[in-house]
Amino acid sequence: MFLIRTAFWLTLLLVILPIDVETNDAGQQPQISTFEAIGAASSVINDFSHFCDRNEAACATGGAAIKHVGQKAKAGARMVYEYLDGNLDETPDANAAPDGAAGDTLTASDRQPAWRTAKAEPSA
Repeated sequence: MFLIRTAFWLTLLLVILPIDVETNDAGQQPQISTFEAIGAASSVINDFSHFCDRNEAACATGGAAIKHVGQKAKAGARMVYEYLDGNLDETPDANAAPDGAAGDTLTASDRQPAWRTAKAEPSA
């Protein structure tokens, strides 16, 4: 239905826009007023709104196809989420040594913050 609506609005836009087109074989450009274009568009909308009444099998098949595509998209999104979630939890440790040894080589004195030295007292 999205494609049908998009095609409809693009066609309506092309009909309404003033574009310089080539003349036909008789040497005249076709003259269509904006009101005629809107009337034709409303007829198309009316026709499409009753499509499922005339073609129940086509609507049922289309609905089933859209449901199937939606389920596939949902499953694909779930797979991507699970893949990313698993990979984000297993990020390599930035401190790890390249040979696989323990990457944390800091001693207790290394972990002590370096405090500022005392300020020199102002001389008088």
